[in-house]
Amino acid sequence: MKKIFILFIVLFPLLEISAEAIEAGVKNMQAGLIPYTVQRNDTLWQIAERRERVVEFIGKFNRLAPEDLQAGSVIMIPNGTYNISKLQNYSPLSRKLFEFKGETKAIYIDLSLEALGIYENGMLKKWFPISAGIKDFPTTTGNFYIKEKDVDHISKSYPKPDGGAKMPYSLRFFGRHYIHEGKMPGKPSSHGCVHLRRKDAIDLYFWAEIGTPIKIVE
Repeated sequence: MKKIFILFIVLFPLLEISAEAIEAGVKNMQAGLIPYTVQRNDTLWQIAERRERVVEFIGKFNRLAPEDLQAGSVIMIPNGTYNISKLQNYSPLSRKLFEFKGETKAIYIDLSLEALGIYENGMLKKWFPISAGIKDFPTTTGNFYIKEKDVDHISKSYPKPDGGAKMPYSLRFFGRHYIHEGKMPGKPSSHGCVHLRRKDAIDLYFWAEIGTPIKIVE
């Protein structure tokens, strides 16, 4: 629960809206969500009562891939009476980034929000949940660009000692750090790479180009 409330506090100052709209937005979002403890053999499909749009929202909001749902974890779900269309408008990232205004395409990653945004001419087009580096292997922050694309990359570093881990839809941006399809358990889980859900990794891979700028912040 603590993590969710921090997200609300950080979210709204990023948006260019009034104090009244901020307060209303916080109340509306909190009113529309309730905590749910995942039970053994639960699936996102079952939790969402077989509604595809609700599955998508729960996965994005909780930074989860369906296959990484864990029994005993607490996630936030719509309360059943709230309009899912309103929840779908939620974004943890700013709709405009003026520093990208002159860039046809750009990628912005906020590690504290566990979110990646794709921007065109400074305007947010889509955002994806991420899982980045754990404490001992943090994801590097700074300004980068896509140096290499590899649709079926194989790690040369993990697992130790000889590598072999699959890293589908990889975009290399720094050293051996990549953005790619990977584990999404709702918290940091990588050795410095930025993980995406499969469909998000595919979407980003075919949108991005060699040389696309990337900014990563805490």
